[in-house]
Amino acid sequence: MADRLAGKRIAFLLANSGVEEVELVRPWEALQAEGAETVLVAPEVGTVQAFEGDTDEAGTYEATLAVADADPATFDGLVLPGGTTNPDTLRLHAPAVELVRAMT
Repeated sequence: MADRLAGKRIAFLLANSGVEEVELVRPWEALQAEGAETVLVAPEVGTVQAFEGDTDEAGTYEATLAVADADPATFDGLVLPGGTTNPDTLRLHAPAVELVRAMT
């Protein structure tokens, strides 16, 4: 394992339902492999349902931080995984939009 990102904290911003699984898992694993701490952030703490191709349920993941409780100053980066549904859902969630704005 490389440690190029050791000490860095990266937020993954997810809708509680609708993230494309591969677009979550691949970057998440890559950042962790480089030593980053990754935090799954969603509108609600709890289960995040991932999908394959926007329609087929895939794995579930655990969001440990609610968007409303996320302090942008405590993160070094933000990942907004794709798929159609994840960003489309989050653009309608005011706290998620505020978090993205605060980190850009």
